[in-house]
Formats: sequence, structure tokens, C-alpha cells
Amino acid sequence: MWWDIVIAIIVGGVAAALYSAARSHRLKPTAVAILFLAGFLGAWAGGLWLMPFGPPVAGLYILPFLAAGFLAFALASVLHTPPFPPRTRGEALREADELRDERRTVSIFLWLLLVVLTVLVVAGYLWPPRVGRPPAV
Repeated sequence: MWWDIVIAIIVGGVAAALYSAARSHRLKPTAVAILFLAGFLGAWAGGLWLMPFGPPVAGLYILPFLAAGFLAFALASVLHTPPFPPRTRGEALREADELRDERRTVSIFLWLLLVVLTVLVVAGYLWPPRVGRPPAV
């Protein structure tokens, strides 16, 4: 159980660090925190629910954590990352009205993703999957 959390933290942290370093403009700390949370919860849920695959490292299957964590992180980054800043004042005024409704919808889907991932983690401990899961180390 503790190794699941440690691996999920590492996956979420590495994904958030790589993404924020690759962006051409600076992300707000709250954006990085939300993206980290999505990667962390996705990795944790994937480690609990996915069938183990890949080679075991010290008795732990790490590939399910990586696959689910980066998939959840990619989805959250598409949903949360703000567009590039407008170049002119006229562009900013035109985009302001269009983006208001779009951001509200995207925000709802992002929070829904985080809630679903949290429910999957909690359910993974309340009702552990029984099919094909090797015993924990």
C-alpha cells in the first residue's frame, strides 16, 4: 500500500515537472498542483485497478502506474492548461467572451475527472480487485 502511494507521487511529480518545464510561458502554481494531483490520482488508481503487466521491479509492477498516471495527466493537461496569451488588446477582448463559457465547461470536466479518480482509489481499497492480481510485497 505505501509503495503504491510513493510510486504515484513520483509519477505525478515527474509528469508535472516535465510539463511545466516544456511550456513556453510560465504556469501558475495552482495549475501545476492540479496537474500533479491528476497524475498522482491516475497513477494510484491505475496501480490498484489495472492488471499487472511488464517486468516487476523489486516485486512491484510499475508500468500500470506509469500508463494510467500519464494518461490521466494528459487528459487533465488538455482540460486545464490555459491557451497562449493574446498578442494584442483587440485579440484579448474578442477572446474574453468566447473563453468564459469554454473555461466553465472545461473546469467542470476537470473536477469531475479528479472526483472519479479519487472514488476509484477509495473503491480500490474498499473492494480490491481479485482477478489476476499478484500478492502485495
